[in-house]
Amino acid sequence: MKGGLTSTRILVVEDNYILATALAECLEDEGAEVLGPCSSVGSALSLLGNAGRVDVAVLDVRLERETSEPVAALARRRARWCC
Repeated sequence: MKGGLTSTRILVVEDNYILATALAECLEDEGAEVLGPCSSVGSALSLLGNAGRVDVAVLDVRLERETSEPVAALARRRARWCC
């Protein structure tokens, strides 16, 4: 069943496999196109850099020994460039 997120492209960055999978499934059930989930800053930056349009980013702040702040910064910069 598709819900209110149809056509919404959502980047998911979460290093806990169970949480990432559950979140992705919930978002997809609502009609979203999930990008990821990514479990590291490097993979998220790479995906974000090549993903085209990204409408929303759901970020786990603490990813093992790093934070997702660089991903948030790139997402903010990209939001200013698009549309």
